[in-house]
This record gives sequence, C-alpha cells and structure tokens, in this order.
Amino acid sequence: MEAIRNEEQGTTAFRVEINRSGRVSDCIVTSSSGSDALDEATCKILERRARFVPARDSAGNRVPDEYSGRIRWELPDD
Repeated sequence: MEAIRNEEQGTTAFRVEINRSGRVSDCIVTSSSGSDALDEATCKILERRARFVPARDSAGNRVPDEYSGRIRWELPDD
C-alpha cells in the first residue's frame, strides 16, 4: 500500500534459494527497483507463495537449488 500511495514503480531482480521440499528458504534482491517497499514485497510474496518442483541429483534424491528472476511493478493507467 505504501508503494501505491507513493506511486512507486520499478523492476526488482531477485535470487531465491529453494529447499529440498520445493519451498523458498531465502530471498535476495540482486537489483533494486528503487523502492524499499517494492523490494520487500517481492521477497515476502515469493517466500509465502512460490512453490517449485524440487531439483534432483543424478540418483533421484531431492537437492537444494536456486532460481533467479525479475518482477516488474507497474501502477494501472487509470
């Protein structure tokens, strides 16, 4: 809500560490959107909602993994 009130927009780049269960165990902002509120929201949302199919090693055992991405935060034109 703070970012909306301040009319903040931008792109947050992130890296998440994924545990053996496919859940996010850590989130690191690798490039800021310029808004602390948007950067914090990115990691909060990923930590709560993101689910991954667990990575597996050559023996088929679940192993930790990483994923990197970007989220573009835009206000509606209305």
